[in-house]
Amino acid sequence: MSIALGRTKSDAELTSRSGYAIDAIAKLLAEESLKRAEGDSEGLMDGYQEGGLLEAIKLIGRGLCVAGEDLQALIEQVETEASGGAL
Repeated sequence: MSIALGRTKSDAELTSRSGYAIDAIAKLLAEESLKRAEGDSEGLMDGYQEGGLLEAIKLIGRGLCVAGEDLQALIEQVETEASGGAL
């Protein structure tokens, strides 16, 4: 059970840090979009920077998907062990 608890703590930290990163990136991209819409070209990101942020979102999304699938498998394993293997 300690392996499950350790993994759960790790996934919780990943989820929290990923949420923070995605929130910050989303706000930055929203501000950028507003600047473009208002015709304000001062301080706009270039394509490289914007592409890097979008790639970060994709990587974080994939990581969360994998962590979610692993966590679901871990939950099923713990439930199976808790019920004596009779699920």
